[in-house]
Amino acid sequence: MIKNALYASTPDNWELALKRYKPSGKVAKYPVILCHGLGGNASCMDFGREGSKKWEKYSLAAYLYEGGDGGVKFDVWVAELRGRNGSQTFSPLRHPEKYNWCVDDYINKDMPSIIDFVRRTYYKEKKRHPKVFWVGKSMGGMIAYAYGEGEGKRHL
Repeated sequence: MIKNALYASTPDNWELALKRYKPSGKVAKYPVILCHGLGGNASCMDFGREGSKKWEKYSLAAYLYEGGDGGVKFDVWVAELRGRNGSQTFSPLRHPEKYNWCVDDYINKDMPSIIDFVRRTYYKEKKRHPKVFWVGKSMGGMIAYAYGEGEGKRHL
């Protein structure tokens, strides 16, 4: 588990870590969810420690959260799919059956759970269910295409 992380639950009982950067002031209408690729984790989208020079220079999460070069600020959610750092909530040695998944599970279980969690959080705070921007690196983007081809398109 990651300190200060939020967790979205999947139908097959994975707890997916989400780190949120919620800016103050005028914020974009839709939140942004950042997703890593197959061999990565949240650090590829959220590099360095918050507030550090590396974070400000290299983190896409920081850039969007702070409004880039005087642009729009976004409510940023950095996700980790099952089996990655903060979302590795089962021991592979004790529960090997939990590690029998494929990309379909990312598309059909992880993405909907993450998006639903973000939208429910927005509803509690702002009384609306927004669409979301999903920004993925490599496989993180490919799963968004697949998800968007089905029922998920109404949320993206």
